[in-house]
Amino acid sequence: MPSTTLKLQLGPSSPSISRTRRFIRIKSKAHKPRQPLSEIINSIPLDDEAPEQNESPKISPGLVTPPATPRSSRSMDTSPSPEPEEELDRPGPFIHVRVIREEFYSRVVVVRDMQKLDDRRLMCAKIMNKDRHGQLLAKRELKAYKALSAASENHEEWVLYVMRLEAALEDTSHIYFMMELMNCDLMDVMMDWKLETRQFHRRKWVAQVATGLAAIHASGIIHRDLKPENILIDFRFNARITDFGCSFVDPGGKPVHAFGAYSDEPIGTWPYMAPEVLSLRNNSSKSSSGFLRKYSLPIDYWALGMIVFELECDFDRPEACVSLTTRQLLFLTASQSLFRTEHELWAFTKYRPIEHKGQSFFESMRKITFQKDVESLLEGLLRPTPYMRFGDHELRRHPYFRNPHGYNEFSDIERMGRALNRIPVGYDVPLDRLKPDGTHEVHAPVVCDFPGVNYSWINPNGIWGPSGAC
Repeated sequence: MPSTTLKLQLGPSSPSISRTRRFIRIKSKAHKPRQPLSEIINSIPLDDEAPEQNESPKISPGLVTPPATPRSSRSMDTSPSPEPEEELDRPGPFIHVRVIREEFYSRVVVVRDMQKLDDRRLMCAKIMNKDRHGQLLAKRELKAYKALSAASENHEEWVLYVMRLEAALEDTSHIYFMMELMNCDLMDVMMDWKLETRQFHRRKWVAQVATGLAAIHASGIIHRDLKPENILIDFRFNARITDFGCSFVDPGGKPVHAFGAYSDEPIGTWPYMAPEVLSLRNNSSKSSSGFLRKYSLPIDYWALGMIVFELECDFDRPEACVSLTTRQLLFLTASQSLFRTEHELWAFTKYRPIEHKGQSFFESMRKITFQKDVESLLEGLLRPTPYMRFGDHELRRHPYFRNPHGYNEFSDIERMGRALNRIPVGYDVPLDRLKPDGTHEVHAPVVCDFPGVNYSWINPNGIWGPSGAC
């Protein structure tokens, strides 16, 4: 193009200067930054064809010419021209890749963002039916994620070791929770992974879950359904807490504390329910004074104690499992479950080692011998009295998290959690996860803005939010 422009200036039969000006102005429009019109004219002077002062240049259709500005004002104005605002990415549509899990009220699916096909961005979509139960779970979980988002805005950092909900979308019959794709959950680890791998990572996982619980409680949330299926493991062997469908969220957004009384709702999953929650389910929710007993955040640390027991048990795994229900049944009926019935749990709350030759409940009743630091941690997390139960402060000082070389799992855990949050979504997903299961389906949920009840939300701290998270 530049060589053609030079040829137009040669010879007595060359086009008029006005045409030349017009041609060059058109070409300069495609380059940045756009130069003033007068500077382009002065760059091609011809002595024998000087333009008249009152001659106005011809303008090609579609070319927008800025108003004439005196040279003095142009030379003094050094402020850069405003850049056009970049349009934010919008979620969807998504190509179905494979189903991870099928449940009665929902299914978990691997999807691929069609707007990021070159980046191979794989995501996890939790798809819930828009029935009464699905709407109740979605409403409660969405409320918790909004509280977590508000807390992360105050601290300028997403909650450590907790899954980030990127967006809640919907169509006429389903609600979609879009999140980063993880490797598996802790149930898969305890059922399928090699014993050596579990032993190598389990203390780190417990420390990460404890750090996530402390951050959740500081955000005004009690999880109330902590269990292996709700702890996800990423492709770098880090743990993150997920699934807030049973959570309690403080209405004022204030942090919850161990001595508070927040809820009397008997909710959770057996056998990870604390005694104070089970007592409510058994209609013994009134104290001697007649007032309702309400529980607080120690119920989450009881559930963590049950998970520690299962991780440290080194049980024999069943080799074949057909479905999630079968997996849970085999897992809970195997020897690794601390309490197989509520009767055993209430017997544990009344257990006194002095009556059993000084032996612990694990050694006397379950015939399991733990190392001294493991047994100490379990006894602290599984104390029947809630306000005497271990919390974040006691866990960080406990010898269980120190290895023989003196390294403590909590030493650098905040820095590692912040680095984990900065990894781009879908960055480290292996290529074998791109293999589809043969289902040809495109999910096209949207953000509904119509008045009334809706379940749509874009996380401002997520990949589609204005903050532009990874």
